[in-house]
Amino acid sequence: DNALRLAQAQGASREELHKLELDKLKREEEARRKSTKFELSALELKKKLYREALRAGNDDLAREIKEEISQIRTKYKNLRALDGQYLKDKDILQAKFNTETEEQEKKDQEQAASRARNAWQKEKARREKEAQLKIDLARKTEDLMIAAIEDNTIRTIETLRVKHERERQELVKKFGEDTELLKQLTAKQNKEVAEMNKKFADDELKAKTAADKAAADERKKVQEQENRDAIARKQVEIMQAKSDFDTRIELLKEQAILERDIALQNEELTEGERLKIKEDAAQKINALNKESADRALELQQMQTEAMQEIVTSGLGAIDNLASAIFDNRIAKAEEGSKKELELQKKAFKVNKAFQLGQATIQGIQAVQNAYTTAAASPITTVFPAYPFIQSGVAAANSLANILKIKATTFSGGGGSVSSPQTQAPTVGGGIEAATTGADGESTLTAGLPGSGTEATNKVVIVDSDIKASQDNLQQIQTISSIGG
Repeated sequence: DNALRLAQAQGASREELHKLELDKLKREEEARRKSTKFELSALELKKKLYREALRAGNDDLAREIKEEISQIRTKYKNLRALDGQYLKDKDILQAKFNTETEEQEKKDQEQAASRARNAWQKEKARREKEAQLKIDLARKTEDLMIAAIEDNTIRTIETLRVKHERERQELVKKFGEDTELLKQLTAKQNKEVAEMNKKFADDELKAKTAADKAAADERKKVQEQENRDAIARKQVEIMQAKSDFDTRIELLKEQAILERDIALQNEELTEGERLKIKEDAAQKINALNKESADRALELQQMQTEAMQEIVTSGLGAIDNLASAIFDNRIAKAEEGSKKELELQKKAFKVNKAFQLGQATIQGIQAVQNAYTTAAASPITTVFPAYPFIQSGVAAANSLANILKIKATTFSGGGGSVSSPQTQAPTVGGGIEAATTGADGESTLTAGLPGSGTEATNKVVIVDSDIKASQDNLQQIQTISSIGG
């Protein structure tokens, strides 16, 4: 009992108190059973003492013991009468706990529902208040923005629009969508909009009529004078720039644009006539652009051909000089000697440098010819990038040929030796065949004339300065060191 009262004082839960009550019943049942056994043992003992007193003839003792036996028997019977009471008390306690639990759960659910309703109502009120604050803030902001509009017409239109929108919102909020009041409001607002539009139209027509005539007369007078001055200035500029081709083209284009703009100022022109004037001007400008492009291409072609002629003549002189040197050196060398091999190696180097120079010039010619041919092709009219693509392909092919020549290396030779010819090995020319070696590398087979055998040159792509092959001074220095 003390433990139960202590737990209640400490705020124990109903489950904990129920467990303590069950434990109390269990302990009471155990104590009853122990008392029953104890009373039964005491009864047997008293019976034994009672018999001994009778045998001893001690009647007073026997009578006293008999009275004790009667008391013990009564107590024992009372204890036995409580057999099964524990289970009944336990069921009663459990039923009471279950009933109280159900009642508590029902009470908790009702309280939770009440709290939820209160919370929902508070949240609804909060949201409605917050929404109204947002609406009020938005309306104030909108009013400030409308007040800041400088144009009186636009400000009036926006003010009426916002007024109508707010009237409709308030009516729908109070009475819903499908009401006679909403129809009446719509009719009223339409009438107000119509009256405002009529007033604006009348005011605009009066103001426009009053200002248009004076403005048009003044504008026409000023424009005519500007046109005369502009044409006169342009004619003077064209006369002064007759000797300058590019300037003349640009001035003619400006004149075409100016004439087009002046012609388009005629307000009586139809849309078709305006399109015709624009198309004529565009054709003039296109013709001038083509003339300018043709002239630039012609100058570029002349410049390129001159450069090619100079470089080719220089390389030709180097070729003749190299041929004479090697013819003389190799003729004097002993056949199959080490000196002959060294001369062949140096002849190959000069030959290779000469080929690089020729390949570079041929590449320039190929790119120029590809661009010129593509520019004249009808494809360019529908695909302007066509000349650049074609010249790019030619440049790539030329670069590949230069890299192949640059990658050839001298691997040796033998046999009789004759004067080498310094002709560049080209694809399909000095390079006779292309095969694939065991190591997967491409090899080119080329021979030095008069060697009696063919030298094998492996293609090894290297990253070097191809431009150096075009330097005539470097080539001459290379030739002068042969046999030194």
